[in-house]
Amino acid sequence: MSEQETFYNNLYDHIGVVLLCLRIALVCLGIWQWKRLNVPLRVFWYYLLAVLGANLLDRAFIWSVNTHTDAWRPYLTRYAITNTNFLAITHRLVDYVFLSWFYSLILPLRWSGGVRRVGWALVAVALFVYIWVDGFQSYGTINSVFSQAFAVALPLLHLWFLYQLLPELNLWKNAYFLISLGLLIENLLGVFVSFVAGKLNYTDGTSFLLLMMSRHLLTVTGLALYAYAFYQARYVRFLPKPA
Repeated sequence: MSEQETFYNNLYDHIGVVLLCLRIALVCLGIWQWKRLNVPLRVFWYYLLAVLGANLLDRAFIWSVNTHTDAWRPYLTRYAITNTNFLAITHRLVDYVFLSWFYSLILPLRWSGGVRRVGWALVAVALFVYIWVDGFQSYGTINSVFSQAFAVALPLLHLWFLYQLLPELNLWKNAYFLISLGLLIENLLGVFVSFVAGKLNYTDGTSFLLLMMSRHLLTVTGLALYAYAFYQARYVRFLPKPA
């Protein structure tokens, strides 16, 4: 690894720590606002908790390997594991399970059943691709594209639904709108990353790290919108029920 790549790798790691702290703070904010959260917002809080858990799992693996290298070495060699790419499946499954659950509660009833079925079907597809197509050592293009497209399609569908309605509440007081906007911002770059990250990870480590850091900046914007959504939870009772 070159000196430049080492610098960016350390910077990326530090940004990841800051992002992890922001996720913890967001989960704590949800707990503080818990009584004001209705069922869909509590489901979204579960999603944020699961995302935090997946990130902590990544961190725990890195710490464990660095601390107990000799104990891990035979397994890392046997399964050709050189990074945390094999853990990416946890993030993708979290998106499929919890985002489909959340949007099935806030989209019109005629769409909710289909959203749930698509979510669970993608869970099965993701596991199949992870084991037999992309391989668990790879970041994976197919699974990455599917998961990012899913995380963009659902908020776009919800925003389109809101566009069809005459809003009864200012959109900046609408917690569901804020969450969909946050997810859209957080995942838009992710669609592009899905196509190029796997190759960049092997051919140009510095460009890969810069791309991932750009994505982190969008994630911070998304987290800020989720926090504001929890703050505006007191207005959720004024939102129309899905019909």
